[in-house]
Amino acid sequence: MNVMKGKSNFFIQDSSLYIEITDLSDILNYKDVIDNSIENDVINVLAIIWNGQDIFSSLNHEEKLDLYRWLDLLPILSVIVVNNYCYGDLLELFMICDIRIGGSNLVISFPYDDSEFIFNFKERCKLLMGKQEVKGGYESLLKKTFHSKEIYKLRLINQIIDMEDMSNQVQKYINKVINSKSSYQIKAIMKCFNNYKNLGLNNNRELLLEQEFIQFCNLITKEFFKKRL
Repeated sequence: MNVMKGKSNFFIQDSSLYIEITDLSDILNYKDVIDNSIENDVINVLAIIWNGQDIFSSLNHEEKLDLYRWLDLLPILSVIVVNNYCYGDLLELFMICDIRIGGSNLVISFPYDDSEFIFNFKERCKLLMGKQEVKGGYESLLKKTFHSKEIYKLRLINQIIDMEDMSNQVQKYINKVINSKSSYQIKAIMKCFNNYKNLGLNNNRELLLEQEFIQFCNLITKEFFKKRL
């Protein structure tokens, strides 16, 4: 584990960058470091650990939108861990991340409508729930509160973990997802996944397959030349 000097809430472990945050602005404070680590193939995963009390961000509308756009197109895997009451700005951040992990105390409260969200919240929920949505679809989530096991059944979180052993369990899940894939493979997969998110459920799947083919060709070319150097 490499702890950054003077930044106790920020460390790198097994190609995963962990950052503990209490506000969305904490992510922006490390954005340049994260981008440089990605560019230099130091990290394959960004893991965000929520450790705050006030779920509403100090960022203004444009700053939040810039952050969400950046996270949505991140070329590496994004993971978020939350173990308390989740709604508002925190809920929107939670749903943007690729992998969502919750503790047993996670509770998600959906608003009366999604007008407070600024970044395609409805479509993201529908993508995660898949074609076999709960009765009533996305609208059935509104005005309701769900606990961790209910959220898991709805496919809105990937894993429920024991927070007493949080770092080890999160890293174990990350290892399971990325397995032995290289940074090139992970970035190629993430490009395909980002395309999938942008296409949405109602778009032509053939377009997604075309993009997957392009990314696969790029991957093979990069791996081939890398081995020859």
